[in-house]
Amino acid sequence: MPKKLLPLLRRGQWTFPLAALAALAMFTISEGSYQRARATLDELVTQGTARTTIQAMWRNLTHAETGQRGYLLTHRKEYLLPYTEAQAQVEQSLAWLVRYYSTDPVASAAMQEMVQASRDKFSELAETIRLFDAGDELGAHTLVLSNLGKDQMGTVRR
Repeated sequence: MPKKLLPLLRRGQWTFPLAALAALAMFTISEGSYQRARATLDELVTQGTARTTIQAMWRNLTHAETGQRGYLLTHRKEYLLPYTEAQAQVEQSLAWLVRYYSTDPVASAAMQEMVQASRDKFSELAETIRLFDAGDELGAHTLVLSNLGKDQMGTVRR
């Protein structure tokens, strides 16, 4: 039977249109698969960026706290450099993360909690520095030992 079918296909009027239709179907399927794969890879890249941004934000909060502690211990203003640099970087990270997670209600709520905890952490750091600069070293020390900052960092970590 295949030997009889081959000559018919070579002379048939439907051969070329069927072959073209098959090629078009294969192209459409291939292109659709490519676009889905590309969209998936793009999403994976964006998820990776979100993870990296979260890690950078956490690292910058730690740097800010380290700078504040170094300043309180040494009385040297240059120890505040990581603190001041971290403020802008944390705000940038938070803004990007809020935009990224804005379409997911659960993640968006968690992000708002993290934003508030981060801002509270910077407020606590600023208050200890203010107290220290005003000459109230005991007040600054008491605030550092109050576990308020630890609780805020725990919220951000969660």
